[in-house]
Amino acid sequence: MIIDGRLPQGYVVICNADHHSHSFLVKQLGPSVECPRCGHTALSTELATAFVAERGALGTSQAA
Repeated sequence: MIIDGRLPQGYVVICNADHHSHSFLVKQLGPSVECPRCGHTALSTELATAFVAERGALGTSQAA
């Protein structure tokens, strides 16, 4: 599960826990995020950390 982006309505989350990717919108990040389709859960702190790290890596590679 990853955060794909931020919209005014909330966070776009992509889940591929059941080997079929699907996305859903989360209005606010709580302690954890649960996929409404397959029930897979992930900690919001881990999702947010990976999202920020990925965005930082993209900025670094574009600057080079």
